[in-house]
Amino acid sequence: MKTASLLSLILLLGSTAVGQSDFGVLAIWSPPDTVRFNSETIPQVRIYADEDNTEEEVSILLRIGTEYEETVVDTTVVPGDTITVAFPLWEAESAGNFAVLCSLFSEDDILFDNDTLTAEVHVLPPWLDFSVDALLDLPDTTLWRGHGHQGNSLGVRQQ
Repeated sequence: MKTASLLSLILLLGSTAVGQSDFGVLAIWSPPDTVRFNSETIPQVRIYADEDNTEEEVSILLRIGTEYEETVVDTTVVPGDTITVAFPLWEAESAGNFAVLCSLFSEDDILFDNDTLTAEVHVLPPWLDFSVDALLDLPDTTLWRGHGHQGNSLGVRQQ
């Protein structure tokens, strides 16, 4: 999960004049840093509205790589509140590393430095995903006899 630093949030919120609006992206909660190939995830982000806001609606864009781009329009945020916003389902159809970008838009927003947050998601290739599943399904009594020793660093019990 990618989050804005606490210090930057305090500085940004502290610089908002009374009666002026500010919204910000706090975190990209989902997708997580690593997902399995062909897995489905409901992307989620956390946003906040400064307590001095006069406006309560924002639009939020979420982009994952070049294949997913969704916008949630006219999301209501009560001044002083923090909310989680969910987007339509995303399926990890390609392996690799993908940039995740979340941006919010409001006509009355006065601070733009906190309106965008980025992260990265790594989609495991199908062959690696299969291998991980196979290793996780091994019985506790599995012996590892490679390279002249028993046991391994995966937590499989030695005999």
